[in-house]
Amino acid sequence: MSPDSHAKLRIEGQKLNEEIKAKKKLLDTITAELLKGDPGKFPECTVVGESTQVIVPEGEDHERVKELAGEHYDKLFERVTSWKCVKGFGDVVNALFKTQTANAILKRCSKVKSGFVKWN
Repeated sequence: MSPDSHAKLRIEGQKLNEEIKAKKKLLDTITAELLKGDPGKFPECTVVGESTQVIVPEGEDHERVKELAGEHYDKLFERVTSWKCVKGFGDVVNALFKTQTANAILKRCSKVKSGFVKWN
């Protein structure tokens, strides 16, 4: 594509982005009004009412629940251990392992993210 074609696409994209922003505000207003009514499944949409999600409490709430539950605490919650990659993961892998092993680990521990355009 020529630079002129890209310039035209950027201008058209900017116009579309502004239209989307305006329509998003209108949609948010409509959604808020629909949520004031009764939940239900309709031909045009499904309105899902407010619900309560069970969460694991944190901080003071966690300590208080632990105190209140006493010996039954472990019947309410289970301990889960999770892992996250260290900072500079790729560099650490390359420093620790030979190329073939490092590449095998990196292949299984990474994914390609698609590029995107962020409109202002």
